[in-house]
Amino acid sequence: MKFNLRLIFFYTGLLFLLSCACLSYASPKIAESVVGKWRHLKMVQMADGVLVRAFESTEESTLEYKADGTWRLVSPRNSNSGTYRFINDGALETTILQSSISKQIGWTSVKNISVDKNVLTLVTKYDEKSLEAFSKHPDGSRPKEMLVTSTYERLK
Repeated sequence: MKFNLRLIFFYTGLLFLLSCACLSYASPKIAESVVGKWRHLKMVQMADGVLVRAFESTEESTLEYKADGTWRLVSPRNSNSGTYRFINDGALETTILQSSISKQIGWTSVKNISVDKNVLTLVTKYDEKSLEAFSKHPDGSRPKEMLVTSTYERLK
């Protein structure tokens, strides 16, 4: 009886751990929908609830997510690449491993993600601590929170 009770506890614990691990990833449908090459359409930046800037992309900037958990962003001004993982169906964590802007290397951020057919929307929220990595305003201030919304269209 003692032996069987230990097995029951072991398998119950194993089942619990496996279910927790499965909950920390996106469903296959969401994970597959992000894979591919995307062209940047527009970006909107809000700082402390105030619109800082909004623009439509006139440059050829592309973002590519690969099934192996890597990504690459190429634009006329910058080139980044790194890894990504889904936290859940609505959130993606990215880490920059290579960048033409050296201070970005090692940055990790969480992006809320939505994919609607051929449109990808990423919303990155920067809190006060993560904004310390950015330069201060000329008056020495920095926002307490920033939201950056980037919209992409799938390339065929």
